[in-house]
Amino acid sequence: MNPSSPSIRPWIWLGLLALALVILLGALWVERTRRGAAWARLERELAHVRAALAESQSNNQAMQAGLLRLESQRTAQAAPANPSAQAAEGALSASLGIPSDVAELEWSVGLNTSGLEAYRSFFLTKRELLTRLTILERLQMRIAQERIDLGASGALRGSP
Repeated sequence: MNPSSPSIRPWIWLGLLALALVILLGALWVERTRRGAAWARLERELAHVRAALAESQSNNQAMQAGLLRLESQRTAQAAPANPSAQAAEGALSASLGIPSDVAELEWSVGLNTSGLEAYRSFFLTKRELLTRLTILERLQMRIAQERIDLGASGALRGSP
């Protein structure tokens, strides 16, 4: 038989077409497997990101709750501190014979107003008192924040 005969040519073409189809199906299967593995890897990474986000949100909620407690403690501590500071300031101003309208002035106004030089030591003491109260408040807030951070880091170490 002659290879160029019309009866053999369709079988060759059909065989070549079948071979090309098998090659294409194999390439498609390889690509599908590779994409499937990539998809599975992306799903695992997404699960890790979701877990980290949930942990971050729970830590954020714990920190917000701690800050609310800190704020309520600060408010509770500041409320009694102000009347006692005001009482001490009032007692000091009364014992020194400082008029109440002068004693009620802010320290910066008292120091910068001419005619009030006689009360300069009172306004300097008032400034020092307010500075120390501010420092005390900041230290109390810092201690409370460190306790919150310590509790959050302990909770993180305890989680798997």
